[in-house]
Amino acid sequence: MNDRYQTPLAERYASKEMQYIFSPDMKIKTWRKLWIALAETEKELGLDITDEQIEELKANKDNINYGTASGTVVRLRGKGMPTVRNKAVRGDHYITVIVDVPKRLTNEQKEALIAYDKALTGEEKHTKKKGFFK
Repeated sequence: MNDRYQTPLAERYASKEMQYIFSPDMKIKTWRKLWIALAETEKELGLDITDEQIEELKANKDNINYGTASGTVVRLRGKGMPTVRNKAVRGDHYITVIVDVPKRLTNEQKEALIAYDKALTGEEKHTKKKGFFK
């Protein structure tokens, strides 16, 4: 189901190869390949990325959990509103997962994220960088 791009027009006019190119499966796998390449490059540039971390990325590049992708609807059976006729029976609760990544952050938001990261890891990773030519 996730190996094809699904719209009425794609079903009618696009080839199976074209549907796969624009599928959620291909999109997520492409992003994961980019993340692996980025991690390898950052390791070469001196960031503290271990070989085990890169191997774990490579081992899990095809493990896609579509249940947490943005726009996915999760169904919780029996956790919704009670039915009208029988109050003991509860309906289903549907949750839509929306992942919204901000494009711009204010200085306060950046400082809050840095403080949160420091609280999680216990170390200061982010330092203020000088300009490109300084």
